[in-house]
Parts: sequence; structure tokens; C-alpha cells
Amino acid sequence: MFPKVVLTVAGEVRAGPAICSMVVAEPALIGYDQDRWVDRLHARVEEADELLALFEPLRQANLALWARTPVGDRDRFGVHAERGPESYGLLFTMIAGHDRFHLAQAERALARAP
Repeated sequence: MFPKVVLTVAGEVRAGPAICSMVVAEPALIGYDQDRWVDRLHARVEEADELLALFEPLRQANLALWARTPVGDRDRFGVHAERGPESYGLLFTMIAGHDRFHLAQAERALARAP
């Protein structure tokens, strides 16, 4: 389970193209099966440190992008295939909470472990 959680968190990079395209257009945002995406990457426990090392620079890049984005552009949106219209600001909010959600998920799993 741990590598899957790490892969999901490190997957913050997946949002990059959607975020960038929302500033200049109203793109279609493609949905995907997150569990299948993670399973197809065949994560191994020994890769966890490598995956976590990717997270920090990705998060810093996204924070820098947010800081450079004019406030008015944060209302721009794309249309998600499954969830409908989503603004640039909403997408950033979801990304910002994504790691916390999965961290809590991992902590619950560890608490249940013998």
C-alpha cells in the first residue's frame, strides 16, 4: 500500500498540463482511473524514497506557479470529463490537500497494522 500512496502523492505532476492550459484556454480535463494508473506503474516499497524525493521539487514548482498567476486568472476553468467545470483555483486547492489526504490514509493504515 505504501508505494501506492507515495505514487499518488508524487503524481502531483499530472496536474501540471491542466493547470497551464487553463490559463490560456478552457480545456477539456481528462479523467482517469487513479488505482489503475498506480497499479500499472508497478510500485515497489524500495522505490518509496525515490518517489518522495520527486514530491518536494514538484510541490515547489506548483507553489511558484500559483504565486506568479494573476488573481483574475485563478477563476479560469477547464471542464473535467467526470466532475464538470473546475477552476484553476479549485484544482490547486485539490492538489494542495491531496498529499494530506493520502498521508492521513497511510497513518490510518499504519495504526491498524499489527
